[in-house]
Amino acid sequence: MATKIDLAEEDKIYYTAKTKPQMVEFFEIPYLTIEGKGEPAGKMFTEAVQALYPFAYGIKSICKKSGKDFAVAKLEGLWWVKSNKPPLEVPRQEWYWKLLIRLPDFVTSEITEKARVEVMKKKKVDLLKDILFEKITEGKCIQVLHIGPYATEPGTIVEMRKMMELNNFVENGLHHEIYLSDPRFKDMLGWGFILWLIGYVLGIILFSFVPVSVVGWIIMPVGIAITLWVLLKKIKADSLQYYALLAFIWVLIAVVFDYFFIVQAFV
Repeated sequence: MATKIDLAEEDKIYYTAKTKPQMVEFFEIPYLTIEGKGEPAGKMFTEAVQALYPFAYGIKSICKKSGKDFAVAKLEGLWWVKSNKPPLEVPRQEWYWKLLIRLPDFVTSEITEKARVEVMKKKKVDLLKDILFEKITEGKCIQVLHIGPYATEPGTIVEMRKMMELNNFVENGLHHEIYLSDPRFKDMLGWGFILWLIGYVLGIILFSFVPVSVVGWIIMPVGIAITLWVLLKKIKADSLQYYALLAFIWVLIAVVFDYFFIVQAFV
């Protein structure tokens, strides 16, 4: 039976950062990589992720057959801009990225090329040919765990820069993120639930003060305004398909929760 390696368990320093910035050091690590340009969750970004994961699972399949199984690692990203402006002042469409999936040390370029051939037979995805096997040495890094939405990430980065300034460190590499959870999950389920909850609570409050026939006319414009604010300020995507999927999930959440917390609760 193949022994299964979980890199998250094998290298806890790499995957379990603390909420306070700290100095860590990483030596040569093998990755699958693919480069591109554009905002997170944009069309190019999404297509790159959809090419990267089948490739990683193709490598996993080959290794498993030789008795060296492993859990496919979390998605990671290196980010930079080609501008003299601070990165957060540059339009997201102008951001550059290199997406990564970390591999165990026993994976070689030969295994990677064999997997590429096998995966391309099953999936006709042009981006598969752009994926590289790279070994990256980042050296000393300032690492921190960011908890919360992307909107609050600049505050976390400020804390990292403060540590650098206090210790006279000089920036010498790219901004590196490890995605411990899928940000799309927050967009679809997180905001979908929050928006429903706002409407639900507002409805209960209004029922106590205004005629039932008027409640809907008050909630609707308020709900539309809040939803538009979330879409413009909190959801960042350049794909109409993504917004359409988001709308479908939000409507589904509203229908399901209305059924259980309104129809069933007040029947």
